[in-house]
Amino acid sequence: DRKQAMSEIKEALRIAPEHQKANLALAIITEKHIEQHLKKGESDLLKGSYAAALVEFGEVLDTDPNNPRATRGRHEAETKAEAASIELSRKLEEDLNTSIANAQKYMEDEKYRDALLAFRGILALDPGNMDAAAGIKSAEGFIKDKKDGLWLKGERYMDEGSFYLALKEYRGALAYDPDDATMQSKAAAVEKLLSAKVAPFIEDAAQNEEKEKFPEAVASYEEALKYDPEN
Repeated sequence: DRKQAMSEIKEALRIAPEHQKANLALAIITEKHIEQHLKKGESDLLKGSYAAALVEFGEVLDTDPNNPRATRGRHEAETKAEAASIELSRKLEEDLNTSIANAQKYMEDEKYRDALLAFRGILALDPGNMDAAAGIKSAEGFIKDKKDGLWLKGERYMDEGSFYLALKEYRGALAYDPDDATMQSKAAAVEKLLSAKVAPFIEDAAQNEEKEKFPEAVASYEEALKYDPEN
């Protein structure tokens, strides 16, 4: 711990300024301390770790304010850090513009859920982005309108007893909002109703197949398909 050692020896020299052993030790330790931080700073500089390099060169300049290597190193680190910051800002702006364009394309293609996720991602990177905030509001509005419309169609089909068509509408609504617990429950209930509706026909068809009554089996399968065309 050279920094602590230097502090202790300086305290000894405060008491006895002419102490030869203390003066020699201070000179040796100071030189090692400076060299250690110079090497670390130059290594950080090569790696592009400019903030870390500035800390190391600062340690040297605190001990030796006129050290030429540390002065040059600090100047180079500051210059490169500024250039890197400018480049990072430029790249971030470029990425944000690309992301906004992609999100707006999703809106045009009526992929509102994809658009919503894209706008939310932009806002996470740039909380003050007005385009993303407006995009989120717009996408949420379209999702609600689409979901509500499909829900109402599903309800009408349910009233008519058309379970298959109702299930299609509920699933369509879920595509817009997969986390809607009410819609999930509704779709699961209709699935059970539809399954119960077609199960007797499928069972009857299977029994006819076993008895090699194929026309009757076909007729039962066709009846099942009237209720569930995708079965």
